[in-house]
Amino acid sequence: MNIYNYLLDYINEAALIIQVAWAMTVLFIVIIIPLIIYLKYTRTHLRKQERAIAVYEKKYESYLINYLYAGNDDEEISKEQQVIINQLKNSVQEPYKKKY
Repeated sequence: MNIYNYLLDYINEAALIIQVAWAMTVLFIVIIIPLIIYLKYTRTHLRKQERAIAVYEKKYESYLINYLYAGNDDEEISKEQQVIINQLKNSVQEPYKKKY
């Protein structure tokens, strides 16, 4: 409590420019701390999305490769290709996954 009173007396007795400087410092600190927290949250969220996108791209790429090489020459859809088509249809029903 003694330190608080000392700081309050110091600021009250200081010149106007020093009071304004301290007020600006406190204001900027109050603004910067929430911004840092928000940026940390945003970066974490974006990294999670990037990991999920990489997983989906790898999964869908393997589906497409298997689909292309699972066919036969008579241009009918094989059972393996139909399974892959069904898996892709189920995967893309969510709008988030449909992009990839």
